[in-house]
Amino acid sequence: MIDWKHIDTVLLDMDGTLLDLRYDNVLWNQCLPERFAHHHGVTHHTARERITQYMQSVRPSLAFYCTDAWTNFVGFDVAELHEQLHQAQPQLIAYRPAARQFVSRLIAMQKDVRLATNAHRASLAVKHRATGIEHHLPHVYSAHDFGHAKEDQQFWRKLSAQHYFDPARTLMVDDTEVVLDAARQFGIMHTIMVTTPDSSAAPRIAQRHNSITHFAQLLPELTGAESFADPALVTRAAT
Repeated sequence: MIDWKHIDTVLLDMDGTLLDLRYDNVLWNQCLPERFAHHHGVTHHTARERITQYMQSVRPSLAFYCTDAWTNFVGFDVAELHEQLHQAQPQLIAYRPAARQFVSRLIAMQKDVRLATNAHRASLAVKHRATGIEHHLPHVYSAHDFGHAKEDQQFWRKLSAQHYFDPARTLMVDDTEVVLDAARQFGIMHTIMVTTPDSSAAPRIAQRHNSITHFAQLLPELTGAESFADPALVTRAAT
């Protein structure tokens, strides 16, 4: 359990941490291949192969998360695809259980709460219109503002230089373990992995970081909030 007396700053990821990752998985794993296949006149299998190859070639660089880079690769407007999916299935963009309560409680505790996401600003804009997420957090940072993904040490150096925080008194919560690896490498003392980022998928297993399935595991007063599963103790990283 986190000892909040030792935490001044809380850095929170967006997709899969505060927001349900189901929307993004539908967008990238279903909608994008379908549109690619139709646009280029290829089979769905071929579309998925080409998209997977591109993902592997650019990950974990910022291009992997860049709406503009994806638009250039697929040949159609990916930001527009975001808008169309949201219009067709608005329920997909949703907060994870107790996420808003968690943020509100941290602010009431006078913690320095910041959103740090790899999402492109175009994607962030769609999420904000659906949830008002930028209104709920005092500071919102996109990795695109700094020219480097969160997996890159340059991101952390630039973020700290522009908006100082003490890594030894900082908590980072994210659903991607390699991002938490980079945060730990930078010196961030406290790292937590969310293992239930997608409400429609099975939980993941953390290998190198402590993990949670629900924010009540960090703030027990949130226990009564809606959850995907019953809260349990903070899970220790697998060995």
